[in-house]
Amino acid sequence: GAVINCLCRSRKTSSYERAEALLSRMIDLTGEGRNMVKPDFAVFGTVMKAWAKSADTRKADKTLKLLRKAQGLFNGAGSEMGILGYNWAIYAAATSTGDEDERKHFFANALELFRDAQTSKSVTPNSYTYTFFVKACTNLLPEGEQRDSLVKGAFEVACKRGQLDRHVISVVTLAIPGFVADKFNVLDDMDSEDTTFGSIRARIFDDLIVSEDEG
Repeated sequence: GAVINCLCRSRKTSSYERAEALLSRMIDLTGEGRNMVKPDFAVFGTVMKAWAKSADTRKADKTLKLLRKAQGLFNGAGSEMGILGYNWAIYAAATSTGDEDERKHFFANALELFRDAQTSKSVTPNSYTYTFFVKACTNLLPEGEQRDSLVKGAFEVACKRGQLDRHVISVVTLAIPGFVADKFNVLDDMDSEDTTFGSIRARIFDDLIVSEDEG
């Protein structure tokens, strides 16, 4: 683990390749019964983070592949790793660039991961899950109803699950200017010294429940 940590801190693609190769070797040795070298979720997370934050064009696929390897090695369990692996894989897709077909591919990855995280019994999405997914919508989809619908849906689920924070509000406002302020009148309240963010989030949650009841 220490060697992999050092390689991933170098910020060089060649070092990430070496770290991934070393991780793959550890997985192979584990398969041969040498459990003393079995990588833990922290090791997977370190390599995933390095790829996700890199400028390499392969980062989305590499990060997703590492997540699937971790799930396979640990028989699908994700509680030890928490939501971290999903978040890095979604982030890698969200910050990838390419032509139209490549962007569609990256977004398909992000959407699959986001949906998996929502339905998983072993991980709990946090504010970064919603932030990174909205980034994926903004960066990978063309402007239009589909993108707006996905962004609004993610925002409302974040509210219902108590994961609304400034990061989510920021990316949603960037994606759909005025949406948060117009629907919930939150941004003005956030500037008030005597209004806590918790009370704002509670108000939004109440507004959503009322909207559902009326519908």
